[in-house]
Amino acid sequence: MKNRVILGLIVTLVMVAFGGYPVFVSAQMEDDTTTEVEIEATTTENMEDEDATTTEEETDTEDEEVMTDDDIVIDFETITEDDVEVPELSDEELEAIADSSIEITGEDLGEDPLIGVVIGVTDNEVIIRTQDGQTIRLAIDVNAKVNYGGRSVDVKDLKAGNKVVIGGENSEVKTGEVKVATAGSVTISQGGKDKTYDTAGARVVRNGRNASTSDLQEGDTITFVVDADGNLQLVDATSSDDMADDNSSMLWWIILGAIVVILAVYGYMRSRQSTSM
Repeated sequence: MKNRVILGLIVTLVMVAFGGYPVFVSAQMEDDTTTEVEIEATTTENMEDEDATTTEEETDTEDEEVMTDDDIVIDFETITEDDVEVPELSDEELEAIADSSIEITGEDLGEDPLIGVVIGVTDNEVIIRTQDGQTIRLAIDVNAKVNYGGRSVDVKDLKAGNKVVIGGENSEVKTGEVKVATAGSVTISQGGKDKTYDTAGARVVRNGRNASTSDLQEGDTITFVVDADGNLQLVDATSSDDMADDNSSMLWWIILGAIVVILAVYGYMRSRQSTSM
């Protein structure tokens, strides 16, 4: 009996030593037959673990970054390709950005065509960041003329990252090359035919920056929008220097690749000769 009492005390002391506290201890001794010790305890250590787990879950929730419209930065001055890298948005993020964007109709585009980059596509709308810094949305079935990569496409076929020029339903979106540019007019070459347009009221963008007609240079590659009356509305120009730099960079990569292949073949032939000797 004495041993059982001592054992109960030892258990209690061990629990206290390891940070626990006994809530209830009952010892009932019967003549040489039973000693019952009931201990119901919740250790402080377990409670601390639960608190730590809860804190970690709250921290994880706080650390989840939700992309907003302000987080999307597109530098139009550095764009030299038809596709641009844009952040990958979740459905919830895209929906939130769409809700805060400006809805544009075909009629709006007829009066004010745009240059932009598609940042996302939903089932019903295309979300675009424009060159002038606005975020707009177009219905998939909007009546509009879209030029992507120098060709006409439907709004419903656009993908995130596509750089586009969009005009109204009765507009024409064309591509060409600048032949002559003055303060009030520009002559554009299309398929070997030249046509001069009055630039009064037209918006001009060159290399992603707002510009004037006199900033255009001979040889600039342009995408432009003409309204139903043949008036020039918008010019999106890329300098021939930028195009030349891109082609030069590509040429150097081709040359480097050719050198690597030649060296690999030469090394292989030398190893074959050594083996045969």
